[in-house]
Amino acid sequence: MAATFQYAKQYSWSKIKRARQAPPFRPVPLDDEDERGSSQGLLEKGSAGRPPQTASKSLWRDPAFLLFHGALLALYLLVLGLVAAGKGPSCAGAPGVPYSPAAKVIEWKDTKFTLEDHIQDLSIYSGAPSPELDKAWHDLLNSQNVRIEAEYFKHHGREKIGVAVPGSDDYIGTLNVFHELHCIKRLHQFMYTDYYFPDFTEHQLDMNRLHNGELTS
Repeated sequence: MAATFQYAKQYSWSKIKRARQAPPFRPVPLDDEDERGSSQGLLEKGSAGRPPQTASKSLWRDPAFLLFHGALLALYLLVLGLVAAGKGPSCAGAPGVPYSPAAKVIEWKDTKFTLEDHIQDLSIYSGAPSPELDKAWHDLLNSQNVRIEAEYFKHHGREKIGVAVPGSDDYIGTLNVFHELHCIKRLHQFMYTDYYFPDFTEHQLDMNRLHNGELTS
């Protein structure tokens, strides 16, 4: 009996001793906490043995980065300068007018036309043929050939085909506006073929029609 009591006493004491040495109670984590803890543990295991990462250096402090973008900016500016230089001198106050000696003397004026179907009533260049009308057209086109400085011919690449003034670097040329006025004059004359071209053959009249068709296309 005494031996049995002694064994029970020793068993109880050893059980209490093990209970004291056991780790403290920890609550069971929820699913998301468990996953977070697992992933954190994997990250810690994966990063084991690696040197600690430093903060990434700013690109603007990288000399190679600055050198590359500086060269790229210089290239853009060079291309822009070449494009601007290729356009040639601009004509101030002359929108849409090419490089021309007449650009500086052009005067711009806004005009509202209200003649409608009476457009021929107030013009000396339209209407039925008459000596006054023909003289007006002659005087308008009489000064179409003018003396032009060589720089304008060189700008348009026509110095080899231009008519040079003897003893000078200038050329004989005409402004394109006179060519357009000549075309308008031809259209007016075509309306009165019997008066302006009385001796034209049928072939010549056909050629005249083709030419005037090109003027209106």
